[in-house]
Amino acid sequence: MGGATCINAWQALEKTGVNLCGGVLCAAPVKSRTILNIPTRKTDTRPALPLAFFTKNLLFDLTDQAAALHHVLLFHGDTDQVVPVSNAHTIYDRMQAPKECIIQQGGDHPMSSPAHQAQFEAHSLAWYTKIFARV
Repeated sequence: MGGATCINAWQALEKTGVNLCGGVLCAAPVKSRTILNIPTRKTDTRPALPLAFFTKNLLFDLTDQAAALHHVLLFHGDTDQVVPVSNAHTIYDRMQAPKECIIQQGGDHPMSSPAHQAQFEAHSLAWYTKIFARV
């Protein structure tokens, strides 16, 4: 939920005087109800969480908060089985320029393709170089 956390915190941080220069979001959900695959089973990389945890603690709609975003590069896979790509379109439509959205063809939620990872690394480096040059 890193992307959702960033969206949620953005406006609050700016209100406290933090100068946010920009960021990169990957496969971020804007509405919790759109999440297709809630990770309730334990894996090698994460503990199991009961469905009740998600329904009690993680119901959100960040559509309005997305309007505060600016200088953001957004990545999302078009075959994401956890967070539908429609979330990326919603975020992109609402955030302020400058902005960029890269929809990775055949991309999944964890960005497991080495080609997609290389694209992410190259575009993120270029994005951060561009936005930090203005600071």
